[in-house]
Amino acid sequence: MEKDQLLYASNPGGKPEPLEGYDYILFRIEGRPERDNWRMPNIEEPLNQAITATIEGDAEKADGYLKAALLVIWQSPDLAVQDRRRVADAIRAELAEVSGQPHGSAPQEIRDLESIMRTRAMPSHKASLEPALTLKEILGG
Repeated sequence: MEKDQLLYASNPGGKPEPLEGYDYILFRIEGRPERDNWRMPNIEEPLNQAITATIEGDAEKADGYLKAALLVIWQSPDLAVQDRRRVADAIRAELAEVSGQPHGSAPQEIRDLESIMRTRAMPSHKASLEPALTLKEILGG
């Protein structure tokens, strides 16, 4: 390939020329060491509800919403296995900080999953050494 054009050499060692006269499709596969988009409404919705319940002082309700978010994380086909633990640990850390504030007070900054992951997530290379997130961890806390 050169400049998104498929090349073909008719003889081994020959000069490759653009392939013409055939229909073809080129696929490009990219690998990234880090996810570039953490916008995941199916996780953020129960997370925001857990934060709200925590601020209101309703620990039971907050725990239920946290478990709902963790179950989505655990089952998500959009997250790599090591990212599931990273997201779960990061949102637990965020909720722990929120729960340390006086009830009824709003956090200084309402943070989305993107900013939570940027500031709280363990590095992906460290997460790759951790075991997979288990259902027991989710349900047991």
